[in-house]
Amino acid sequence: MIAATRIFSCTLIFCLSLVNNFLVAQSRSDSSELVILDTLAADLYLIGPKPKEAHDRSREGVYPDKFMFMGQGVYPNSFKPDVGQLGLIRGSDTLLEPRYTTIESWHGLIQAFVGFRFILMDTLGNRIQAEELQMVFRIQDTNLYVVQNDSGQGILNAAGHWILKPNWRKIEHFKGLGYRVKKDNNSGFLNMDLSEKIPCQYWEIRPMTTPSNEVVYIIRNHNAYYGLCDAEGKVCLKTEYEGFDKISFGLLPIQQKRYWGVVDNSCSLIIPCEYMQIHVRKEVVLCYRENMNFDIYNIEGKAVVSDIQYSRNTPYGFGQVRKDSLLGIVAVDRKGTRIYWEPQFLSLKEVMTDTAWNAHYVVTQRKDKYGVLDLLQDRVICEDVLDQVVIVKYTKPNGYTVGRMRIYGRKGDSWALIGAPGEAVSFQIKELKKHIEANQLAPYVFHSYDTLPALD
Repeated sequence: MIAATRIFSCTLIFCLSLVNNFLVAQSRSDSSELVILDTLAADLYLIGPKPKEAHDRSREGVYPDKFMFMGQGVYPNSFKPDVGQLGLIRGSDTLLEPRYTTIESWHGLIQAFVGFRFILMDTLGNRIQAEELQMVFRIQDTNLYVVQNDSGQGILNAAGHWILKPNWRKIEHFKGLGYRVKKDNNSGFLNMDLSEKIPCQYWEIRPMTTPSNEVVYIIRNHNAYYGLCDAEGKVCLKTEYEGFDKISFGLLPIQQKRYWGVVDNSCSLIIPCEYMQIHVRKEVVLCYRENMNFDIYNIEGKAVVSDIQYSRNTPYGFGQVRKDSLLGIVAVDRKGTRIYWEPQFLSLKEVMTDTAWNAHYVVTQRKDKYGVLDLLQDRVICEDVLDQVVIVKYTKPNGYTVGRMRIYGRKGDSWALIGAPGEAVSFQIKELKKHIEANQLAPYVFHSYDTLPALD
C-alpha cells in the first residue's frame, strides 16, 4: 500500500513538471514574438512583444506625445508590454534593440529609456548624442535640453550640439531670467544667452521679483552672510547681512548683527539696521525697538513719528504718539497704519460702542476740556467743549461677556448723549441718572459708571 502511494506521488509530480515546462516554453515563445506597436515618425516603428490581450486601437487613438521620465509608461493597462522589451526599427534596419522600457515621440525627438539611462534621437532615427544620458529635461518653450552624462550637466540644442558643456553639477532654468548653475560648492547665474551674469563664487543665489516686476538676486557667501545683486547682476549690497525677509510693497527687510533695516527697489538702505522687528504695511513701515516701542517710517524711508507706545485693548486698537508730554493717535486697521492726529492731547481713553453704531470712539483731553473722536470714521464727534465725561458700561445678563458703552458729556449744567448715529449732540438732559435708568441698552443691562474727572 505504501509503495503504491509513493509511485502515485512520483507520477503526479512528474506530470505537473511537464505541464509547467510546457507553459513556460509557450510563454517564452509568445514573448519572443515582436510586432509593430506604433509609428513614431516617417519610417520609424516601435516594436515590442505582441499584446497578450486583444486591444482595439481605434478606441485609444495614437499614443500621446508627452514627456516621459523614469519609465512611466504611456500604454493602456491592457496593452502594456513586458518591461524592457521595446525597440525601434527603420525599414529592415534595427536602430534600437528590443531592450528599452519606454520609447516615445517627445517634443519633436525620439526618447528611449532603460535602466536609468536615456537615448535621444531625431525623427530620422539619428542619435542626438552617441552616449547614453542619465537625465534629460526640456527647457520650457525652447528647443534646448538640460542633459546629464558621466561628466555632469550641460545644455544641448535639437541638433545635438553642446551650447553649454557638461561640466556643471546642476543647472536650473528660470523663465525669462536665465540659468542658475552650480559647480562643486559654488553657485553662479547665467543670462538667457548663457553669458555670465553673476560669477560662480557664492554658496547660494536666489532671484526675487518685486511687486513692480523688478528682479533682484539674493546672494549668500560661504560664511552664511547675505547680499544683493541688481537685475544686471551687479553687487549693490555687500555680503555682510545675516538674513532677509520677503519683499512687501516693494520693500525688503534685512538683518545685520541681530537688528533689522529696510532696502528699497534700488537696493538702497532707507531704514538703518537698528530695530528688533520690522513690519511693512501698505503705507508705512512699523519698526519695533528693544523696549517694544516702535517708530513709523513712510515707504520712502522718512521717519514720521518715533517712540510709539502701542495698545491693543480693543479689536481696533490705536497707538499713542508721545511728544513733549502730549499724545497723538496712530490707528492700525485693515487699511494699514495711518496718523490721525498729531500730538496735542493730555490724555486719551478708548470707548467701545454698540456694533450697530460702526464706531470706535476716543475721549480726548486738551487743557481744561474734553472732546470725542471717531477712529473708524476719522472725524470729530464732539469738539473740546465738555466739562465732564461719564462712560456708562453695560454687559449681558450672564455678566461674563464684554458689553457695550455709552458716552455722556456735560457742558455747564446739561448732559448729552455723544455719538448716536444721525443725532446731533444736544445738551438737554438735566438728570443723568434718571435718563440712563429710563433708556436701558437692550439686551445689555446696566453695569457701572466710569466718570472722568471734572475739568470745570
